[in-house]
Order: sequence, then C-alpha cells, then structure tokens
Amino acid sequence: MSYFVKRSVGIEIDPEILAEFSPRKKELTHRLQSENLIQPPDNTLLFNGNSLEATTYEHIENTINVRFEEIDLFYTYITLHDLFAAKIAEEAKPKALYLVYGFSKILPRYQGLELLIPDVAAQGIVALYGKGTS
Repeated sequence: MSYFVKRSVGIEIDPEILAEFSPRKKELTHRLQSENLIQPPDNTLLFNGNSLEATTYEHIENTINVRFEEIDLFYTYITLHDLFAAKIAEEAKPKALYLVYGFSKILPRYQGLELLIPDVAAQGIVALYGKGTS
C-alpha cells in the first residue's frame, strides 16, 4: 500500500515480528531491483504498541504528528478485528476505510461500519468496510 499513500503507519504488538521489518524490506528491495521494478517508497513507519490503546496513538502523534482521527485507511489481520472495528467506528473520521485480511466466506458486520467490498482481491480473504459520513 505504501505505493499509493502519502504515509504508511504500522503498529505491531510483538517486538520480534516488528524486528523482521527491516531485513524483509531490504530483501524485497533487492528483489525488485533485480527485476527492474519500482522500489517501495521510504514512507513506512512502524511502531511497537497495542492498536487498541490510546497511548500508542499518543506516541505516534508525538513522533510524526499524525492523529488517529486523521487516518484515511486502517488495515488489520483478522486478530482483534471486531475490537479494532469498534474503535474505528467510534473514533475515526467520517469516510475512513477499514481493510480486513483473513476472512473466509462468512463476513462479519460491524456496528457503525458498512461493508463496501466483500471480496477486494477476488480471493475470498480481504473485505473493505467504510465509516459513514455522520
């Protein structure tokens, strides 16, 4: 996603998984380079924290001056998807999008969010929800 957004901000609770980012990005960059493909932009910032806690977003705001309410697109794997959806429905700005990876054919409904695209990648595993304008 970093190719088409101004800034990509990630939150990972597990420091070991977070530590894999730099070597994996380097590996990806080398592979893309060897194939003469476009390199990912240097616009991805990762933070260690809990995506449900206000202190995580306070740290992000203090570090890069981006508040939760300013984010356009949220993304998560299926873990805690329902709790994160509730946070987005309550605190995100109107028209914010929520992309959830890891579903099968049964898609949940979230109060305050509308199912926009039930099968984003035509693979039956990614769904896109949106927050209304109110």
